[in-house]
Amino acid sequence: MTNTDFVPSSNADVLKRFGRSLVMGRAWFEYKHCRGYMGPKNFADALRGAWRSFRAQIDRERKEAIKQAERKAAYTGDRNSRSPLNPYRQSDPRKAWGRGSDRYITSVMGR
Repeated sequence: MTNTDFVPSSNADVLKRFGRSLVMGRAWFEYKHCRGYMGPKNFADALRGAWRSFRAQIDRERKEAIKQAERKAAYTGDRNSRSPLNPYRQSDPRKAWGRGSDRYITSVMGR
């Protein structure tokens, strides 16, 4: 079964977000200035690489937005409520050092 949660970006998404001039500018820069072993050998390779890099950038931003939404949904509860990550936190900070609390007992017993 395929995972249909994340839809990769397309060239139409790149055009909406960045425009043709930025794609052509990046391709021209790659073609002219990025020589060497990994550099594009012709302008067509540079243009394909520019499209690919912009699509990858949009995909990274979408994945990060999904992660941030999941994090935000995980921490929407009351900050003073007992959390599974911190089960000993008092619901009311003013009662944290009151008589009968764990902190009070351990501090008195530690004297």
